[in-house]
Amino acid sequence: MNTNSYEYVASAPAYIRLGAEQCKDEEVIYMINDMFNRIVNNVHDHSFSLLFNGFTEKNFGPKLQKYRPSVYKIHADSGGLQIITRGLDNTPELRNKVYETQAKYADVGMAFDEIPVKAIGGGKTSKIDTKNRYVDIENFDSYAIKTGQNVKAQIIRFNELNSNCKPFVIIQGACYDTYIRWAELLKREITAELEHNIGGVAMGSAALGMGPLEDVKRAYYATAMPFKKPFHLHILGVGALRRMLPYILFKQNNLLDDVFLSYDSTTHTMSLDNGLFYFSFYGKSAGSVYGGSSYRMGREYCNIYRTVTEEINNVCGTSYEPEEYHILMNHQLTSYLEKGGKFIDIMRARLAFILTNIHNFTRDVMELTKSKEQFLKFAKEKDCENEYATLFDVKTIQDFLHWEKHVGKYMDSEPVSKIAPNSLEGLFT
Repeated sequence: MNTNSYEYVASAPAYIRLGAEQCKDEEVIYMINDMFNRIVNNVHDHSFSLLFNGFTEKNFGPKLQKYRPSVYKIHADSGGLQIITRGLDNTPELRNKVYETQAKYADVGMAFDEIPVKAIGGGKTSKIDTKNRYVDIENFDSYAIKTGQNVKAQIIRFNELNSNCKPFVIIQGACYDTYIRWAELLKREITAELEHNIGGVAMGSAALGMGPLEDVKRAYYATAMPFKKPFHLHILGVGALRRMLPYILFKQNNLLDDVFLSYDSTTHTMSLDNGLFYFSFYGKSAGSVYGGSSYRMGREYCNIYRTVTEEINNVCGTSYEPEEYHILMNHQLTSYLEKGGKFIDIMRARLAFILTNIHNFTRDVMELTKSKEQFLKFAKEKDCENEYATLFDVKTIQDFLHWEKHVGKYMDSEPVSKIAPNSLEGLFT
């Protein structure tokens, strides 16, 4: 049984180069597992897991098995979003292929959720585009029922394959009542007999929105989910520490104290490719202008490389010189190998950068969880102290609605419209 408070799930393994041909080498495999174990797994009260896409990255399923000695779990996304964006039909046959990949190679399999929104004008809209879509309230129940049917089919297929993989269900909604209704309709379709097969719950954002206020709403709605506690709550796509704040707070005020939290992120696995380095708010850079945020590094050598290299050496136990690490960080893998470099050396350098990002981020999550004082100190630095200080007093839905009316209204918000445009006037209001 996992005794950690959190599970960090690193997604997009291609950015870590975990599927590279050279990763078949036993020395490379040992090095990667060793770094995972020392730097991120069971560090800062976090377990460390990996996530691949069961549709677009199905070839990663067998490749990730060699890292099981150093990871808590392997997660497999459903690829539902990618199926839509590629214009493919989400057929039972296609879903079954994903289920088979999840069943064979993963411990957690994200379910196929039906998205209860429509695009204005009938076109396509991305998951982060909140302005050009609206909630399809008229057909809301049918989306929830179909999602429940998808989960039931997934569970049955896993059982047929004698797999220990557990589905994570995604709950969608536009408000407190609709999130609860979605969960209840979904459970009804799965049936009480199969409900114990559910591995966890994730709160979707498609019909609610993506702003800081919507993050708080989703976190509070999660505390009221009609699933037997303790249950596993997964937070989708955590790119910044502010996304974690509502969940950390509700852990502290006991609304989520019997809920195990996991969260996935691509931000840190992509950090080297994007030249972004995350400085811990509580680490060596505490009190500096960098603490608690990501710093964008340029290609040209400058003093920031000294700071970053020192941080990496401190976290990873390496002994890079700044000038040497600047070269390793900015070298393309192919050109480095063509010049006679060894794969294990550049792989170690890449991992050191990425894992230090994860190490620093999980450190901040852990420190913020320790006390209300620590939490509010950070919130003050990020100019949101009042909003969160008052949120500590929320215990019931009536408390939350009062907070939303009097305090939450001052938070930035990116809601999805709950009203379908039925006229030219409706499109611009």
